Amino acid sequence: MSLTPAVGQSTQKPAMYIRGIPFYANNAGSGNAQDAWDASSPGQDRQRAASAWCVGGQGKIVGQEQAAFIKARQAVRRFVPKGVSMALLRELVAAAAATDLHGRARFVMVESPAAMDRLAGLLAAWMRREGALLDGPNPSADVRRLTLHGAPHLAVVHGPAGDAPAAAACREAMARLEWAAASAGLGSCCVGALVQAAAVDPALAAALSMPQGHLVHAALVLGQPRLEPEAGPAKAVRMIWL
Repeated sequence: MSLTPAVGQSTQKPAMYIRGIPFYANNAGSGNAQDAWDASSPGQDRQRAASAWCVGGQGKIVGQEQAAFIKARQAVRRFVPKGVSMALLRELVAAAAATDLHGRARFVMVESPAAMDRLAGLLAAWMRREGALLDGPNPSADVRRLTLHGAPHLAVVHGPAGDAPAAAACREAMARLEWAAASAGLGSCCVGALVQAAAVDPALAAALSMPQGHLVHAALVLGQPRLEPEAGPAKAVRMIWL
């Protein structure tokens, strides 16, 4: 599946927005098996042919590499100011949306520095009102660093309020986007405060281009990590055996 900018009118729901430009999933197909898979009906039962890595023990090797990758992944809170390409951002969203067969998850990708600064300012104002940011009204403060870790980009996944399947699809999509970003060498960090703020602050929701009746279900800052994240000591896992 690829994403293409809107040309004229479209009856599709936009898969994502970048700088206010809607992008739609392009499933017209080029005649190969992958296009046929992507273009099939959302309600149709589907089976994918076995891939090469599933054969001859290769799946085990891939699985081991993936397990090591997951264990090594760390949240990043210091970023290089330079942004990444819009093409890569579109690829990340395409990967995130790949298994959302019913198109429940909707995306906003904040790409421009001006938009990042505006959102950081609105989020900082909300956090100060809530007593969650005690930096005081310092005009020289770097609010993007304080609220969004100085990241160059922000990905938001949203869906209709009160729609449990949409909420689950949004969280799954963001998890996929996070791993796709890590595989591309990008760092990321969840921003829970923005999810809370967007639900109650109309100005912030409007700045994110939230449709009426939609909620932000997950938010993730993205960019090139300033430092290579170091794995800390393993944390004890709390679990119940039944």
